[in-house]
Amino acid sequence: IDYDSNDIKYYSTNVAFDVEKNTTNYVITIYHANDKKEYTKIEVDFNNDYALVLSSTCKNHTCKHTGKLTDSGAIICLPYKVKITPSDTDKIVIGG
Repeated sequence: IDYDSNDIKYYSTNVAFDVEKNTTNYVITIYHANDKKEYTKIEVDFNNDYALVLSSTCKNHTCKHTGKLTDSGAIICLPYKVKITPSDTDKIVIGG
C-alpha cells in the first residue's frame, strides 16, 4: 500500500481477502479459513500514515494490542502468520 499514490498493489496470494477503500484509508480483511470465520482486519490510514489491526479472531490478539504502526517496527500475528511492516519508501507491506 503506497501512501503517496493511495494505491494498493497485489502480489500472488493464496488467501482470500476483501478491500474497502475510502478517501483516506483502506480496510483490508484477510481470511485465514475458507469459511471466512477466521480473519484479521487491518486499517491503513493515508492522512496520518499508519496501519492498525482493528480486529482478529486469533486467540492471543497480540497483533491487535500492538497499536499503530507508523514508520518503524512491525505488527506480527503468529497464529495466522501475518506480518505488517513499513518499507523505506513510505509504504506498508502486509505479508506472511
